[in-house]
Amino acid sequence: MQRTTRFSQGGLSAVLALGACIAVLLSMRLDVAARTPGAAKALYPAPVLSADQLTRLAGGFAPALADVYWIRAVGAPPEIWDDPRGVVHMYDLLDRTTALDPRFEIPYHFGGILLSIEGERPDLANRLLGRAERTFPDDWRYPFYHGFNNLYHATDFADAARAMRRAADLPGAPPFLGGLATHLEQGGRDPRVMVDLIDRMLNVIQEPRVRRHMLERRAELVARIRPPAGVLPEARPGGPQ
Repeated sequence: MQRTTRFSQGGLSAVLALGACIAVLLSMRLDVAARTPGAAKALYPAPVLSADQLTRLAGGFAPALADVYWIRAVGAPPEIWDDPRGVVHMYDLLDRTTALDPRFEIPYHFGGILLSIEGERPDLANRLLGRAERTFPDDWRYPFYHGFNNLYHATDFADAARAMRRAADLPGAPPFLGGLATHLEQGGRDPRVMVDLIDRMLNVIQEPRVRRHMLERRAELVARIRPPAGVLPEARPGGPQ
């Protein structure tokens, strides 16, 4: 009798899910090993599988695996943001979380802000936000975050203008976004614009480390403003009302 080389659909799903679980467990084991003396070089190991490979392997178990990666991301120590390798590792965790479960919204908000402000990697933040925009094309917040990141780091004003215009044209967008998009499209680079955006973000962001980074950036921008009647007032501890 000729031996069959074809799995049943159920058997194939089980094998693929097992492979995905092994990849996750291996990565978790490396994390534990990295916390032992002499293992500093392995603190943030490179992923065994890409996000796309992991998603294909996971099959119907993808949402459950997304939860595993998400728990690891939110459970990471604050010091992870102080190491450039740690920031990339955090992106890898969030990239896999959202690839496995694209409609899981919280990781997009988490990474879209923290990778930029705490991790100082707006490129990684915006890469994650690109998936969010594709998954939720009618949500103005994701293109707004994208534009905010570019303005915050003064990286790409043209891209910021396009992102803010996308945000302004979506349902539910705050009225001020239309004027901001027009200002940027006309080549505006007034530091007051970024100070105003930071003040708006400070109204809703409560995490102390993030607020500290934003207040430091605000102070840098205020120092560059020399209006005739003085400088802008310092932000109040609770953010502007």
